[in-house]
Amino acid sequence: MKGLRIRLAGLFCLLLFSCGVQNKQVKQIKLRSDIETLLDSIIKVCPPNEVYELYIDKIDPHNSNILFYIGSASLIEKEQVIALCQIELNHKDISIYSGLEKYISSGGSKVRKENGTSRQNEVYWAIEDRDGKINNYQMDFAYPFMPFPLKNEENTFSKPNIKKNN
Repeated sequence: MKGLRIRLAGLFCLLLFSCGVQNKQVKQIKLRSDIETLLDSIIKVCPPNEVYELYIDKIDPHNSNILFYIGSASLIEKEQVIALCQIELNHKDISIYSGLEKYISSGGSKVRKENGTSRQNEVYWAIEDRDGKINNYQMDFAYPFMPFPLKNEENTFSKPNIKKNN
């Protein structure tokens, strides 16, 4: 009978400790080195600002669109979501969004509302990851989790011919 009690107590302790390990949260997040180097370079050449945000949109198993935004107010401030994770890079806190924020609460602080904020000196960088190959370019405007605008490189798109019917 004592052996059974010892075994049950041991099993209970094992279950207790294993559940504690499963609920452990990741404290340190690190970006892939090529993305981190690129973001660090962008931060160095751009004027300092208040908000640094990284939006990661996984399109399929091999392709992702990443939007890096630097500005005075969050791009998604009206949506009232809080970033689930942040990293520090070049002494700047970068909020990382993946789309999960709409469905998962992190219990973090409330979204900072910037009333009447002028949207000047904003910087938008498109980073395309195509099967591990990185392509990046600066844009005039972008919105998170939307396809990037097409580029008209070397006049690949021609003007349409519109005929008038008389």
